[in-house]
Amino acid sequence: MDVLAVFPDNSLILDEMSIRRIASNHVVVHGMDLGRRVVEMDGQEVKAIYSFEEELPFTEWMMEPIVIK
Repeated sequence: MDVLAVFPDNSLILDEMSIRRIASNHVVVHGMDLGRRVVEMDGQEVKAIYSFEEELPFTEWMMEPIVIK
């Protein structure tokens, strides 16, 4: 997926080259709120978006919406 995720200014980006799983109640893609989702990222590139079915290990939770552009 060749899109970037936009996080709030105060979010923590640990390593530009590490895989991260971030969950939020609101994941917005092209202006449409998909609801509760998990976003898997490699640096700033989105690799996958999937529904939040259960707690996943090593998943960060964001209170703010994640906006995918």
